[in-house]
Amino acid sequence: MGERIRRREGDWFAVPLEGGHYAVGVVARAPKRGGTLFGYFFGPARNAIPSPSELAYSPEDAVYVCRFYDEPLTTGHWPIIHSSTTWNRSEWPMPEFHNPHSHWLVGHGIAVQYAEENPDRCVGQREITVDEESDYPPDEGVFPDSHLKYRMEELLGVPHPPERAEAAAPLPAEPGVTHWLFLPAATIDQAREQLALLGFDDVVVLDERENGLVDVLVSQTGDVDALRAQADSVEAELTTLATSLGGEYDGTEWALP
Repeated sequence: MGERIRRREGDWFAVPLEGGHYAVGVVARAPKRGGTLFGYFFGPARNAIPSPSELAYSPEDAVYVCRFYDEPLTTGHWPIIHSSTTWNRSEWPMPEFHNPHSHWLVGHGIAVQYAEENPDRCVGQREITVDEESDYPPDEGVFPDSHLKYRMEELLGVPHPPERAEAAAPLPAEPGVTHWLFLPAATIDQAREQLALLGFDDVVVLDERENGLVDVLVSQTGDVDALRAQADSVEAELTTLATSLGGEYDGTEWALP
């Protein structure tokens, strides 16, 4: 196993995209412990990794902000271009996010705040109007590298091969829920068999990571109220399955009507 690369606030890095293109990101919050970061991401889609002198970005230039896992940085999959020696956290604020499903569930918007020292820890929620939701970026969970790569390609107009576009779409086209699992690549055939026994016949497997794990997506569509009623039991079954295979269950994403 190669040596892990340290990541810190003020690290500028390249995000490899389809077709040899690159986006740019910067680590704006990095906890001392834990693997969840917060960052800003920028276009355009470049044909080569930019030099440090080309990183003249400001927060207003970002096409996307989100929380994301640090694995692609610590493994070197996303190469660090430059580490700022004059990083000023106050110039790169971590905003409140809005829960994209709250207005449908509770009739109003919810703004969510995460801890400055740990972007994985929620420290507050408050009610906002549905009209105010557009003032805040959506809280879409903590992105694995494959999901964030796909999102940046969408935002920057980088085309996907047809088979990859179908496989990497993170949410069902109909109302429903997608479950995310991280599993060892060597267990995928066994996982497919066990998932079929649980009623999941459509299993999407994304690209293998450098640590030998893959993102596995399984979806349920239909009446959202009925799906929510059984969500706890389904999560328990999938958690047990993932753990038995040496992986982990990583939560859900809902597509609401």
